[in-house]
Amino acid sequence: MPALADGKLATLVRQVMPPRAQEWTVQVVTDHKDACVMFNRNVLRVHWTWPTAVHAAGMHSILDHHPLSLKKIPSQILRGLSSRTVVDVWQACTVKKGYKGRLSEKRGFFACTASGQFAFASNAAAAELDALRAARRSIYERSRQVRARSKRDEDYQGLLTKRLSGRKYDGAYRVPLSNYERWLPKDMTEAFKLYGEEGVPLLAIEGEAFDLVPSLNDHDLADLVYQLDCDVQRAQTETDDRLIDQALTRLADL
Repeated sequence: MPALADGKLATLVRQVMPPRAQEWTVQVVTDHKDACVMFNRNVLRVHWTWPTAVHAAGMHSILDHHPLSLKKIPSQILRGLSSRTVVDVWQACTVKKGYKGRLSEKRGFFACTASGQFAFASNAAAAELDALRAARRSIYERSRQVRARSKRDEDYQGLLTKRLSGRKYDGAYRVPLSNYERWLPKDMTEAFKLYGEEGVPLLAIEGEAFDLVPSLNDHDLADLVYQLDCDVQRAQTETDDRLIDQALTRLADL
């Protein structure tokens, strides 16, 4: 027979379950099959292990499901001895939040890999297979991201190397350290402060930027390269103007 949950348990359940206009009445049952939701009476029946098996385990909200009970069961799939993928499986009764917040009761099975990929299905084997597929997709996606990040770093470092090797500005040209502090490591910032109030040689900043590429996210890296573009353009313009002035002076002296 269901019993009314004590105040502490009822509060925990209400905190993680989708709210309704009328506050949920929380009851406790001793058999997993008795866990259910009674929408017409606004009642949630949770298994007595809910505080540890669900809430303390951080499984109170999974894939739009809010478990009322979770019962651990053995793996339903025989995998080769060489398989290193561990999948946990639970028989579950949940409150599911669907389209436009519509709530429904769902009975089925959760499966979860060691790396945290969850799946829910009406039978245990299907849930386990879905979790394994999700784990494989996750591995592929991580590999794709690593390759993309490596290609990004290679492209940006190639750009910086090419620009530095074709430098057309005076190596003594300096820029304010404040322009670059947000991208520089703290120890490098302190080292650059030794250049004094006149600023840091742009040449030194360009060299440091090459090493910063792998540590910056896309947004910060784009901002750094833009700042370098602006400063390099100013440095080249200043150098060109000085060369023109020197040429005009030589002509005037003839």
